[in-house]
Amino acid sequence: MKYSVRSLNYSQVTEGECRGFFRIPQVSQFVTHAHRKYSESQVSRLSASITQVEQLADLLPIYEEAGEILMNKSESCTLARHSNPTYKRLTSPPLVESTPATQGTPKTEPKNIVVDDLSASMQELVRFVTVSAMLGDFPEQLKSHEREYNALVDRHPETYSVFREQNPTYQSIRSLLRKEDRFYLAKLMLWRVYVWGLEIEVQKWLRLQEAKNAQEFHRKWNEVRDELGERALTVTTYGGNFYPHIQKDLEAMQGIWNGGLRLWSEWKCHLPREFLDAHKAIASAKMPIYTHGNLSRMLLLGDLVCAGYVVSPTEKELADLMVKANSGAIQGLHLLGYDCHTRDQVATAIQRIRQYLNVGLLKPVKERFGDGEVDLFDVEHILCKIARKQGRRGSKSPVWHTKLSEQGLKRKADREEMTETGRNARKRPKIVR
Repeated sequence: MKYSVRSLNYSQVTEGECRGFFRIPQVSQFVTHAHRKYSESQVSRLSASITQVEQLADLLPIYEEAGEILMNKSESCTLARHSNPTYKRLTSPPLVESTPATQGTPKTEPKNIVVDDLSASMQELVRFVTVSAMLGDFPEQLKSHEREYNALVDRHPETYSVFREQNPTYQSIRSLLRKEDRFYLAKLMLWRVYVWGLEIEVQKWLRLQEAKNAQEFHRKWNEVRDELGERALTVTTYGGNFYPHIQKDLEAMQGIWNGGLRLWSEWKCHLPREFLDAHKAIASAKMPIYTHGNLSRMLLLGDLVCAGYVVSPTEKELADLMVKANSGAIQGLHLLGYDCHTRDQVATAIQRIRQYLNVGLLKPVKERFGDGEVDLFDVEHILCKIARKQGRRGSKSPVWHTKLSEQGLKRKADREEMTETGRNARKRPKIVR
């Protein structure tokens, strides 16, 4: 078990080396979590507690030892909570600021950075996620911009919901696609580009989960277009500029299908994949959209991380992709008050936001996220929704009402409302078999 946690290449970890532990479904998830969260010394102590003379130890000492090791990580946070009388008001998790010591200057302890404006912005973030989780059950009276945004979430969850696992398309994919299917990745890639956020009845008609090749899907896609019109197949989840610029011919679909099929045949017996390895493999597979599209590649990697088939990235790994993709998440960071332009700045910001949300959100709200807490891809997803919220006149929060939201997002607001008008004009498909 210790070897598994410490290994930097999961594809090299075999069942023999782990004495069959990987046959237990929960172990892979634990190994991924421990590899990212705990130091080598902590892992060694856990390993020593769990096994004694190559036998499993009694459970009670395991619980005591593991509890002591893992609780040490939150001890400083607990002490701060009890020693600070103003802790009831949410405050941002501290960022440590250190300056180089100069000769003759006594060394000082790192101090917490407290920014009042940022604190208010982050408190609004917690409220935004909480209101989104409870929708009509929020105990306080909702503000007008919150009611407006909740109405958008209700109509178009794929576009506006901060909980990616809760939207209908995501739930449909997780129920229909299986990793044992040798076409799993090919189908997921096509779903991301051509199906995401369409009416569920249209998704059912396309029957992508049953396709055995790209020709079958292309034939179904054309069938739906001829029956309902191309508007029924227009993917608007990613904004108004996405659909007009994607290729919709058989050659493009075939290129994505073949690339996904080839990658999955290499991966499926060696899961989970390291994040950077998966990223590089997708980028070099010479596929339409995914080879050159940083945003499409990032969204696909988020799906694979959520499914447990790719190891969660570090803050810097995800930040690097966010900067290259120039996604809405970067706009979201600016709206929250973060002046982020480089990978390291973005990495620090998303780490801080993740910590803040996992401390500030109530347990029932956090349970709506995949593993019962906010992960890095959840942060990226939430930041995108902040940009969408501030990009519409009726749903803007005054707390995030910055010059960026007034000027930089004005054109985005106009595009969003034009897209919404187009959606409302679209007739719900009447599917006749």
